[in-house]
Amino acid sequence: MNRSDKIFIFIVIIFTISLYASSQYIIHLMSGSRKEVVVYYQDNEFARYDLYENQVFVVPGRLGDIHVEIVDERVRVIEETSPLNICSSDGLFGGWKSQVNDPIVCLPNETYIMIEAIEGEIPPNEYDEDSMTR
Repeated sequence: MNRSDKIFIFIVIIFTISLYASSQYIIHLMSGSRKEVVVYYQDNEFARYDLYENQVFVVPGRLGDIHVEIVDERVRVIEETSPLNICSSDGLFGGWKSQVNDPIVCLPNETYIMIEAIEGEIPPNEYDEDSMTR
C-alpha cells in the first residue's frame, strides 16, 4: 500500500463520517419536538398515545390482544399472541423503539405500531421560509 492509497482511504473515511453526521442532523431536525405512538389495526388508525406519558395499553389483534408499554419515551410490545412472537421479541420487528417511523410490526395480528412526529411542531429552518425550489 503506497502513500496515495493511504490518502484515498483517509478521504473516504472522513467523507463517510461527515455524511453520517449530516444525515443524523437532518433526521433530528425533521423528527419534530413532540412524538406520538400511533397504532394501526387492519390498515386503519386505531389509537394515538403520547410518547412522553408512561403507560401500558391493550390493542386488539386478529389472534388476540396485544399489550403495549410506553416507558421513558420508548415503546415496545410486552405480550401478544402469534405463532412466533416476533413483535414482542427483540430484533428488527420488535423490541424497544424510540425513533420516528421505526415500526413494530405484528403481521399475524394485522397490527403495526409507529412513532410519528406531531404535525405543525417541526422546527422552522433558519431563514423561516419554504424550502421549495422552482
